[in-house]
Amino acid sequence: MYAYDLESDKSVPKALLVKAVMPEPDGAIKDCVRIFATQDSTMTLPVTNDDWSLIEKSDFCEILYAYDLESDKSVPKALLVKQYAKYPDDEDQLVGIIFPCEYTEQLNFYTMKEDKNNG
Repeated sequence: MYAYDLESDKSVPKALLVKAVMPEPDGAIKDCVRIFATQDSTMTLPVTNDDWSLIEKSDFCEILYAYDLESDKSVPKALLVKQYAKYPDDEDQLVGIIFPCEYTEQLNFYTMKEDKNNG
């Protein structure tokens, strides 16, 4: 599903929180990395736990991206945090921009969901 951005005349894909990753199994919650992704999982964007805590339950997120001509791929640049319009004639309101953190997906990553399922 895509949202339409009237300002730049581009489609901006909605982003969902898909997982929470602990880079180190014995790390503190502040070390947790939250991974947002588009519904089709073509783009993912990691954010720190501190940045994730700024998103309210009533907000929704979109991934702002740039198109890389050399690799012929969309490259996620930021997570747009928005509030839904209060009235039918209003537009959604941009309330924050979160930039990705440095995180490289590892083959043996540890997630909170896996921990819950294992015990």
